[in-house]
Amino acid sequence: MELREFLLFVHVAAAIVWVGGAVTLEIFGSRVAGRGDTASVIGFSKDAEVIGRLYGLATALVLGFGVWMVIDSPAIDFTDTWILLALILTGLLFLMGPLFFEPSAKAIRALAEEKGGAHPDVTGRIRRTMAVGRVDSLIAFFIVWLMVTKPGA
Repeated sequence: MELREFLLFVHVAAAIVWVGGAVTLEIFGSRVAGRGDTASVIGFSKDAEVIGRLYGLATALVLGFGVWMVIDSPAIDFTDTWILLALILTGLLFLMGPLFFEPSAKAIRALAEEKGGAHPDVTGRIRRTMAVGRVDSLIAFFIVWLMVTKPGA
């Protein structure tokens, strides 16, 4: 196996974990929000924090191995539009975990413990978090589209 093949494998495998997991988390989050069961909301928020760390690692691997592939390749460059856009957007999504999703999961859990899982404050916070998650997933799919189509290359 050549270095480029290894780099691409890790890059793609990490992207699969990241994007596929985000979609799965959205589905489960929507189901939990619909139930309004306090124990489910609290359990899901704890699980989301743990899963978020996995996504953070996957995103870091996507970024790191993607950058390594660009450095290693004479055919692509950081100034290529599709590379630049993908780097910026992946970096943005990487920051969304610790800056938005992790604090949101903690806030949801605290609200659910205080007011109950069916309380409008809890369900509203879950819905807002899930809406941001859908945008996050759409951006991730756009990044995958950039990687596959390489517009402008």
